[in-house]
Amino acid sequence: MRNRIQYALLVFFGVFISILVIVASYLGLRWSALTLNSRVSVAASLVGALGTLVLATATVWTALQNQKLVDERVKEAERPLVREELEEVLLPYHEVVQNNIEAVTGSSVIDWGSYSPHKGLSFERMHTSKSEPVPLLQTDDVYLYTRLERDAPGLWKMIQTHDHILNEISDLGDQICSLLEPAVKRYLEDHGLLGEFDEGGIRTLNGAILKQIDQYGDQHEHAEIWSEHREDLCRILDEVAADEYGELQEEINRYRTHCERLSEELVEWRVALQNEYSISVEDEEELIEFM
Repeated sequence: MRNRIQYALLVFFGVFISILVIVASYLGLRWSALTLNSRVSVAASLVGALGTLVLATATVWTALQNQKLVDERVKEAERPLVREELEEVLLPYHEVVQNNIEAVTGSSVIDWGSYSPHKGLSFERMHTSKSEPVPLLQTDDVYLYTRLERDAPGLWKMIQTHDHILNEISDLGDQICSLLEPAVKRYLEDHGLLGEFDEGGIRTLNGAILKQIDQYGDQHEHAEIWSEHREDLCRILDEVAADEYGELQEEINRYRTHCERLSEELVEWRVALQNEYSISVEDEEELIEFM
């Protein structure tokens, strides 16, 4: 608001001074033709106009100084809330997003068929993982999000989109597994192997197909079966869920790109708040001080 007032003041001064210059120039050209009384009257009017300008300037300047004091007091009152936003939201979110990028970069080792964004979350504190991406909205404490939603709606939308993409990835993983399971069971039955697997073993086998792993661990009970039938089992994925698997890969790439942009936006907003409110906070990667 103060910036708008300052801009309006500059415009007013510019227009007023321009008018004075035009009037003074005109009077200068006709000064010799004016009578003494006219000269006195014109001089008095000019002095009055200058007095009005000085008074208006002093009034606006006083208003600006008062507004500055009010702004400083408001900032002082808001500083603890901003620090809480930095420490409870922006810094943890940045750490989570960075770990999510690291996790999804090695997405071939994630079993997207059994993946759930909220698996293992306690919703009591911010949870992060380097093995699987986790959501950002891990609490229903809307108070923590109020300022962010109000002051940075674009960033807030990106945070919501982050979780939305994770849910889409989870749904695609479930969909692919639902297509895989009956086809995998038919294959095992046709080869006399279905009795070797319980439901947990089937889920593990579906995950291995989805991850396209090279081999089971040497001590795994189905290591030999996987080694012998891997190519045929992996081919089932192309036969029953090629489109869905391609869509899954696209969503994973979209998610990675979104996380990289979100990480940058989180840092930019964090630095902007630190600069505006003169707050220094330290995270695990760097110390960012206000300038």
